[in-house]
Amino acid sequence: MADILMAEARVRDLNGKILYLQPMGDRLMPGHQYFREPFDRGKTYCPCCTVPVVYRSPSEATSGSSFKGRRGHFALAPGKTHEEGCDILQRPRAERHLVPDRTKGFRIHINTRSYSETFNDEVGVYARDPKGRIVITDPDLIDRERKVINTAEELAQFLKTADIKRIRDSIVIFRNRSLPWDDFFVYPQPGKKNERYGALIGRLLALPKGEETFCAMVMHVHKPGSVTYKDRTVRGHRQQIHRLGKGAREYVMPQIAIKDMKNTHLTHGFLLAGDYLVMGVPRLSQPQDPIPHQYDYYVRLSVNDPDAVAKVDLKEILSQRQEKGRGITAPEQSPP
Repeated sequence: MADILMAEARVRDLNGKILYLQPMGDRLMPGHQYFREPFDRGKTYCPCCTVPVVYRSPSEATSGSSFKGRRGHFALAPGKTHEEGCDILQRPRAERHLVPDRTKGFRIHINTRSYSETFNDEVGVYARDPKGRIVITDPDLIDRERKVINTAEELAQFLKTADIKRIRDSIVIFRNRSLPWDDFFVYPQPGKKNERYGALIGRLLALPKGEETFCAMVMHVHKPGSVTYKDRTVRGHRQQIHRLGKGAREYVMPQIAIKDMKNTHLTHGFLLAGDYLVMGVPRLSQPQDPIPHQYDYYVRLSVNDPDAVAKVDLKEILSQRQEKGRGITAPEQSPP
């Protein structure tokens, strides 16, 4: 594989804090510093993995040849290769040389087995330029740091380690559409009237026929036990929401529908009671004989991939974030 030239590198300062460096002369992005020779030499790493990189000075164009010169950049140290799963390897060619603005939220791409970031139309986040290359059309998304989420477990780790302010400002890409983080990450909020569940219900009710949305939902399973062939549904804890105002009660019943009953990783994946993080396309239904002045909404996420489900503990995530000093100041404070 051809060497990937990088417009930035990582380094740790004397206190262990991660800093991002750019070659001298490039437009300095917010939160970055210029590479200083020789102070930073031998201390730089790939911006997306832990492999050492080296700085290469700019080269002037050669008169009479096809060589047009090259700007200063970073490249892999001799004999090194990027780690498996490094995001640099997954970036489209047109984005490999972009330096992200790390004062903004992330641009999160969902890449599970069932749902991927595959380009599928020319209206939305992506389009094709005159040469047929896929490009980003929204200027706000171009310089956001790209993050690919492959599994629910990866999403859980992301929640534990990434900067909380940037997570809340993130945009999630699903089938060439952009979702604000609050629309994507749905979890119980009893003190806030479960507002994200309520907002999800509103979006599903307003969704045009044939269209889909995507979410990562945290649901609490009270009763442990495996799923039987008779009942393919895992039922989450019933949550009260407040959308219609006074005089009406509303409840949401989160559910996981297991498609492949032969997949024992799924059918025996809910043996423990607790919180589960599930990624998928939510479907909405209501009972045929509703109770007067009460509205019950069943939100079901169909799952046929065990990687789309992870057992989590939101209190543990909050605890870890507090210990690492990432913006959480009290255990009862809400997650992203």
